[in-house]
Amino acid sequence: MSAQRGPAQQMGGPPPKSKKLRAVMARLMPILALLAVFYFFINLLRLTMPLYLMQVIDRVVSSESVETLIFITLIAGIALIVSALLTTLTKVMQSRSALWMESSLFAPLTKAAINGKLTGQSTGAGAVRDLYQLRQVASGPILGTLFEVPWTPVFLGIIWYMHPWFGIFSVTVGVVIFGLALINDAVSKSAQNEAQKEQQTVVKNVEQGLESFDSMRAMGIVPKFVARLSDAIGRGQGAQSTIDERQAVWTSMIRFVRSFAQVGILGLGAYLVLQAEATTGSMIAASILQSLALSPIDQSVNAVRAIKGTRMAYQRVNRQLAAISENTDRLPMDGVPALNVDLKQAMFMPQGLGRPVLRPMNWNVEAGTMTGILGSSASGKTTLARLVAGIVPPTSGSLAINDLEVHRLAGDDLGRLIGYMPQTVVAMPGTVADNIARFGDADDPDRMAKIVEAAQMAGIHETIVSLPNRYDTPLEEQALARLSRSQLQKLFLARAFYGKPRLLVLDEPMAYLDKAGETAVVEALETFRESGATIFVVAQRPPFLKTCDKVIFLRDGGVADFAEPEKVLANISRNPAGNPRLVDGGGQQRRAG
Repeated sequence: MSAQRGPAQQMGGPPPKSKKLRAVMARLMPILALLAVFYFFINLLRLTMPLYLMQVIDRVVSSESVETLIFITLIAGIALIVSALLTTLTKVMQSRSALWMESSLFAPLTKAAINGKLTGQSTGAGAVRDLYQLRQVASGPILGTLFEVPWTPVFLGIIWYMHPWFGIFSVTVGVVIFGLALINDAVSKSAQNEAQKEQQTVVKNVEQGLESFDSMRAMGIVPKFVARLSDAIGRGQGAQSTIDERQAVWTSMIRFVRSFAQVGILGLGAYLVLQAEATTGSMIAASILQSLALSPIDQSVNAVRAIKGTRMAYQRVNRQLAAISENTDRLPMDGVPALNVDLKQAMFMPQGLGRPVLRPMNWNVEAGTMTGILGSSASGKTTLARLVAGIVPPTSGSLAINDLEVHRLAGDDLGRLIGYMPQTVVAMPGTVADNIARFGDADDPDRMAKIVEAAQMAGIHETIVSLPNRYDTPLEEQALARLSRSQLQKLFLARAFYGKPRLLVLDEPMAYLDKAGETAVVEALETFRESGATIFVVAQRPPFLKTCDKVIFLRDGGVADFAEPEKVLANISRNPAGNPRLVDGGGQQRRAG
């Protein structure tokens, strides 16, 4: 396997091509073209009112023709009805298209963001925020503004045709408004960035504080913590106040120019009427056309800023989808597969770290065996467990299951065969049953039986049936508060055991268990081993390690020993300096037979 690229290299450079995003955009292009046609006629029909008023004032009033008035009023009414229908249709099309785009991209994008954690190619929850931004732009008024902007010169041209002085005045006002909008955007940008930065800092600190509530409460840190947040909020409020004050000034100036423009063109029109160079109807029509021409000018500045942000969001979505390729190698799923794990010169060095967490190692573990992983703190035990479980890929070298590269295997197939429990377990939103069943197998008639079997093997069944709604209890704050750390550990052991996986990787599964809990886990692992499962367990307790077939002893990220447990433990006992402190505890010897 070639060395993986760093996140900066992966997420930078020219955006790669995402087939999924291209396919979605290809489906949206005909709709966008149809929207352009509809917006063309909507903007064309905006001429209805100025033309109608010109005809009423210059023709109907002078001719006193009721028939003409009725005729042009009917035409104007029909045009306004068509405009309203087209406007409604465009809004519906935008909304439905945006929702379809979101639903089409959400699943692959979220999956890519999660899988991207393997190689540092993930934008995390930011990928979903980027998708929301794309949806909001697609369904919001920005598209309408973009389709209105090209009509500004058209309306100005019509005004100029009515009289050159109308055109000169309107163009001048348009340039002034556009300049004021640019200045407003420029002077507010730095303050906006500062305010957003302070707001993000406050939100992040509040989240971290809530996670450490017990420590802060016990040691009286809460008042000091809140005081520090108050200082940050004060800085953010100062920046926000600056933004509001500046925008108030420039917005008022733009509003004044708009209002003066209406007064000015009417005054200019009245002068031209007195000079017999324009009609009263053209004066009124020029006023309306000027309003239509100027309306999208200052909005276009905001639209351009939004489009820049949307373009960056689009590129991030594109990179995220393109960075993760769908793995297609599949393990044979007929019968009960036996999984052999083979490492060849496999090492792991996180991006930016000067030395490897795991140095190159070569070993093979056969199916139906249990291997203990032992080592001092920071020796690489957890990283090795994550490597074997397929959570992180080797930086170089290879990790294969049944001679197939783990990171080329189809994720769903591999996931069904693996049971994994990390050191730190977190409940996901859902019921107890959902968490144990890994949120799957909803249509499986044996789902509940498998859930109960896994809970019984982990020794948590009796605790679950004592909960208010038993297995249907939502794992929310109130329910979690009723479970001890030992019970939570058993719950997530049950998730690892669910479906009788063929590869079990458990990181310190007995850290919080009493002797009875340890005995239940040892018996469960013995059952898995007898069924042919391959088992890896990070542990520090000699009684449990002696039940393993082999023990991998890690020191400073390298394999210091890989042998039968009695031999490894004897070597550690003879040379205790620098070796892990073994924890005496429960567990049982491996049963004979």
